[in-house]
Amino acid sequence: MKLSEVIIKWHAMSARERDAWVEEAVFGGATYDEFRLVNDVRVLVPKYTTDISAAWLVVEELRKDHFLYLSDATPYGWFVDLDHENDPIVAQNINADTAPEAIGLAAIVAKLARED
Repeated sequence: MKLSEVIIKWHAMSARERDAWVEEAVFGGATYDEFRLVNDVRVLVPKYTTDISAAWLVVEELRKDHFLYLSDATPYGWFVDLDHENDPIVAQNINADTAPEAIGLAAIVAKLARED
């Protein structure tokens, strides 16, 4: 997807839809609404985009392949600088109102976005 398409889709989704998208893109789990299957058991998808402890799982996963810098840019919300030495897309200043939302969007950009 193009970077602009990712951002447009992100802003059109509810928080739980975003959580499912992060689950699929970052962790590779197939989701079914708010649930994923783990050993044939339906498990609630963590609230990656609203709960900082769940968002931190995303940060840990991203740090395997990316440099990630999270900053509070009050009054403009939170932003994430994201870089990967082998990937041509560098998503700088992915920003959102909350840290978990900024982390989630940066994760989607890191995994799916390509230059416009």
